[in-house]
Amino acid sequence: MNTNYKSILWTITILVIGIIIGFWIHKAFFASENQGILLWSYYFFQILGGIGTCMAVVVALFKDSIKKFIWHPKFNFELLSDGIIEVINHNANNPTADMYKGILRVTNVGNDSAKRCEIVIEKIEYAQRGSEIYDTIHDVVGRRKLDWGSDSVIIPKGKYRDIDLYKITKATGLPQQGEAADPDSYLIELTGPQIEDKYRKSGKLRINYCISYDEGSFHNFTLYVDGDGVWRGRKEELRRYINFKLEAV
Repeated sequence: MNTNYKSILWTITILVIGIIIGFWIHKAFFASENQGILLWSYYFFQILGGIGTCMAVVVALFKDSIKKFIWHPKFNFELLSDGIIEVINHNANNPTADMYKGILRVTNVGNDSAKRCEIVIEKIEYAQRGSEIYDTIHDVVGRRKLDWGSDSVIIPKGKYRDIDLYKITKATGLPQQGEAADPDSYLIELTGPQIEDKYRKSGKLRINYCISYDEGSFHNFTLYVDGDGVWRGRKEELRRYINFKLEAV
C-alpha cells in the first residue's frame, strides 16, 4: 500500500509540474505581447538543430578517428635492471657472468588495449667514443623485426610485455689477420639484425626502434649504448664502463 501511495504521489507531482511548465510555455511563446521571445526562441532552436546535424555528420564520418583520440594505448618504455641483467652460473667456485641481457619492458599506460603489436629496428648508427658524429651502418643483415614469441602480441591497458633487445657476451675465437688477441673484449649482439664485429665492441651505438599496433598507429624510441669494449665478469664492474639509455620520441 505504501508503494502505491508513493506512486500516486509522484504521478500527481509530475502532472502538476507538467501543467505549470505548459502554462509558462503558452504564456511565453503564444501571447501576442511576447512575439520577440517567440522569434528569439525560434532562431535559437534552429541554430541548435543545425549544430546537432553538423555534429551528427562529423561523428558519422570521423567516428574511428574520434574514438582513437579519446581511447588509445600509450606506452612507457623501461630497461630492466638498468639494461644489464647478469646470467650467472651460481654453481661455480667463483661465480661470474656468462653473459648479460638487456630486456625492454613495454607498459601500456593508456586507456585502451594495443592489438597486433610489433617492434622493428628502423636504423642503426655508430660513432667513436667521445664523438657525436654518427654514421649509419648500411651492412646490416638479418631480420629487423624483433621476436616477441609470436608474430604480434596484445598489450591490454595497465599490462606490460617484455622483450629481449640485446645480449653482451665475452669475445671468443682467434683474432683476424693483422689484429692482436683481445680476450677481454665483449661483443654486443642485437636482437634482430646482425652487425659487423667492429661495431659491436668499443664505441657508441644509436638504435632507432618503432613499435606499431592497431593497423598503422606507432611510437618511436631510441636506445643509446656507450661502452669501452672491455669485458667484466660482474655487473657492478661493467656498469661503470658501459651506459645504456632509452629515450622515447
